[in-house]
Parts: sequence; structure tokens; C-alpha cells
Amino acid sequence: MEKKLKEGDYKMLMVSMDYIYNNPNILTSDIPNHLLKFWSIPDFTENPKYETNSVQVLIFLYIIRLYGHDNAPLDSILNTIRFSQLFYSFQLILATTLYCRNARLKAEPFPIFHLHEYRLPDLNDSEEMIKIYEIITDKTVIRKQR
Repeated sequence: MEKKLKEGDYKMLMVSMDYIYNNPNILTSDIPNHLLKFWSIPDFTENPKYETNSVQVLIFLYIIRLYGHDNAPLDSILNTIRFSQLFYSFQLILATTLYCRNARLKAEPFPIFHLHEYRLPDLNDSEEMIKIYEIITDKTVIRKQR
């Protein structure tokens, strides 16, 4: 996972890691805008694609290593459904926080590095999977009568 950083990215990466390390319980309301923007994938809500060697993924892998209680090799974490769920949730939290600040909306603060508090769907639970399908597609799944 090799990546050449753009000019200025190295300094922001170091600032980010220092901030993340020193603020394990930080709330979304207290994160400075310049860090929120740096951690965010540009236009994520319109085009939620990312490169696995982007600075945003690197920062999130650091968060996982620091607070996610997962000691597996990073390459094995990166290619999992769980990583994708967590990373997309993290990006959605960042995008929503920035949106609310720009629109002057008040969002209840959330401890962004508390990955264990992210409410992720349990894809092994068929009922939960069906509910997510219904939300995504806006279509109903007819259940069998018992």
C-alpha cells in the first residue's frame, strides 16, 4: 500500500495522527474544520468511491489500529466488508458534520473514534438484511405467513 503524498499532505497527516492520538473521546462538534475536510473524501455523498491508498483511508486505518481493537495485518483488514461498513459510516459522519456546520444546523455530537458505537447492520441477521434492502430499494419484501 504505497502512496506518494501531495505537497502539504504529509504535514496534515502528522497533525491528524497527533490529534487522533491525543483526543480519543473527541466529539464531532469539537473537531476543527480543517481536519474534517482533510479526513473527508471530496464529494463523498455524490461519488462514494475511494482509493485504498488515499490519505483518508490511511487516517482511518490509523484510527482502527488505535481504537478498533483489531490487531490483524492492515492488508487483511482493508479488504473486508466490516472495513467498508466502518469506513463508509466514518465518511458519512464527516460529510454530515460538515454539511450541518455549513448549513448552520445543530447535530447532536458523537464520539467519532468510538468505532464500537457505530450502528452497523448485521449482515448475518436475515431480518436486518431485509430491512436494509427495503430502505435502499424503497420496496417491500413480502414475508411468508406462518
